[in-house]
Amino acid sequence: MERRTAVDRLVRGLARMHLALALVPLLFLAAALARAAGAGFTPAPDDYPRVRYRPGPAADVVLATWRQAGIDPADRVVAVWGLADAGREPEPDGPGLGTALRLAEAGARLRLCDPRLAGRTLDLPAGGRTEVEADPWSALDGATDLLLDSDLPLFAGADPDRLAAALPPGGGVFDCLEALDGPALRDRGLAWFPVGGPGWPPWLDPDFRAFADRLRDELPADARLLLWPERPPVPSPRGRWYLLLAYELAPRAVLLPEPELASGTAVQYRQWVRRLGSGFDRSPAAARAVAEKEGATHLLRFVPRADFRAEDWRLEEVRR
Repeated sequence: MERRTAVDRLVRGLARMHLALALVPLLFLAAALARAAGAGFTPAPDDYPRVRYRPGPAADVVLATWRQAGIDPADRVVAVWGLADAGREPEPDGPGLGTALRLAEAGARLRLCDPRLAGRTLDLPAGGRTEVEADPWSALDGATDLLLDSDLPLFAGADPDRLAAALPPGGGVFDCLEALDGPALRDRGLAWFPVGGPGWPPWLDPDFRAFADRLRDELPADARLLLWPERPPVPSPRGRWYLLLAYELAPRAVLLPEPELASGTAVQYRQWVRRLGSGFDRSPAAARAVAEKEGATHLLRFVPRADFRAEDWRLEEVRR
């Protein structure tokens, strides 16, 4: 009996020790949470890493951009800077080469540049072949667009003046890493497109926040605002800035063509992109007709993009 009691005491002692040890991590967690709560948390764009698209989605962005502008890929000659990241071999499903091959499948012609592969001849999807060049500026000869989907230091920060001289006015610069000076390229007449995007939540975008603040000041609380896309929507769900505007502008009513699809799941959003594609009537007359039917007091025309640009949005009052 005494032996059993001693064993019981030992078991109870071990159980208490186990419980005490189990509580130690919880105490550390509680202390960390209390410290974090005391310090506060204010999210900022710099807290989030940039998102880089895989080759398939990256090529989709380029093709959708051309489609928005009514451009046939067969009419484009794309200079591709870098066929793989530093320290990597080119792969058909990897950055650089993978993105370029998908553009070639759609009909675009390629001029490839990668000093590591200079002189090598690569097969293209349509049956053609092209030689890889060493000099990035030589690859721009005759090009209508530039694709940068490689982190090779050689290409980062390329001279905007030299790029503007090498590409035709309005030529597309598709920058998958934001390694180029986009605003400077736009100032020089090129169409710079950051492919991919910031990793921070879109509602932290400083341009969007400033624009939403301005609309709140300009629109009365009982306003009915019709948002009207002037071009086909982009496939990236990040282009749904209208959802954030609807939240920011409450209690004002925000109207949109086929709102159930526009504000639904990712699958529904893709359906909305197709519905509002090339067959959708985006004319000013169609916008006015919908505004009158819905009783809209204001019309907000916009160019759909994955990145927010205040100049893409134009507010006007509906006059009857």
